[in-house]
Amino acid sequence: MTKMLEKLSTILTNVSNRSATAAAFGKNTTSVDSAVTTAQGAIADAQTAVAAQAGTTCTITIASDATVKNDVGVGIGKLHTALNAIYQKVVIARKAVSNAIHALSQVTGESLTTPSPQAGVKPASESGGQK
Repeated sequence: MTKMLEKLSTILTNVSNRSATAAAFGKNTTSVDSAVTTAQGAIADAQTAVAAQAGTTCTITIASDATVKNDVGVGIGKLHTALNAIYQKVVIARKAVSNAIHALSQVTGESLTTPSPQAGVKPASESGGQK
């Protein structure tokens, strides 16, 4: 989850840089700036949750040989619940970054979801190449 949050932070930095460039060209980037701030908060919240979970120890207390299965199940259930809560924070951060990208797309008028073909390079179907 930490690597995903690092990647989201990098993407958000790129969005922020492109927003600054758009602002320099006179575009109104208020919506992008707001979305970036929201995404930064969501990422920070998720990073805090991940760090807190990384510092905890999952302890399983086994009462007796007869209750091993149930005791382990309870311990695993608690861990699963904790990890799911953290995962949901990462999902929220990802959605917030997506919203920032969408806001930037609206400001710049560009589709940021599909890369454009390289200049001067035609797809094989247009260049007459054989299949």
